[in-house]
Amino acid sequence: MKVPYSIARSSPTALRRPIIFPAILRRPYATHSSLTGTSTTTRRKTVTPFNDDGRISWGDLSTGEKIARTTQQTFNFVLIVVGVVATGAVASYLYFDVFSTDSKTAHFNRAANKVRDDTRCTELLGKNVEFRNTLEAQHSRTFGAAGRRRSPTTVSKDRYGTEWMYMRFYAVGDKAIGEVQLQMTKRPDEKQFQPHKLWMDVKGAKRVMLEDADAAKKDGRRVPGKMFGVRWW
Repeated sequence: MKVPYSIARSSPTALRRPIIFPAILRRPYATHSSLTGTSTTTRRKTVTPFNDDGRISWGDLSTGEKIARTTQQTFNFVLIVVGVVATGAVASYLYFDVFSTDSKTAHFNRAANKVRDDTRCTELLGKNVEFRNTLEAQHSRTFGAAGRRRSPTTVSKDRYGTEWMYMRFYAVGDKAIGEVQLQMTKRPDEKQFQPHKLWMDVKGAKRVMLEDADAAKKDGRRVPGKMFGVRWW
């Protein structure tokens, strides 16, 4: 008896027939063990002073790599020390030359204010008095913060151990130009410079003496302990 074609097509026996794929379609896949074996054989980069990030422990370094790490750490330490010293030097310069009450900038500011506040000076100079370190400094009309630190100043010591500070600058007004000179002294037993003389010369006019410690002593007057609004002793 013949089985109908439709029944034979849906028979379970027909469905269980093995499907044979060609060998060319089979692909080999790498296993976890093969990948692990490959990664363990990978070599790391040699440590040098330029690529050392500290991830590799000291015990795993070769002799040359240990020398490279030591060189890198020594260089970093020296760089830090140089940075600290440079920062300290800049801070010391700013304090002693700008911010200290005994700095050249502080003495200049007091002398300049003394000239501005004196009526004899303003009558000779006129209004809008400005200050310059040199008459040739036309590119910068006024001192400003940087110009004040560059004011011509010299410090010397005599045979008695007394330090003398000499400062010179120019007061420029609408009427005239005045040359201002300041003298200060610091004896061996003193910590700060003390005012000695301050005067201004204007061409064609009498010298304006703003401060004179020698004249005060000759007159029998006690030298005042204040100058420019600051008590010195």
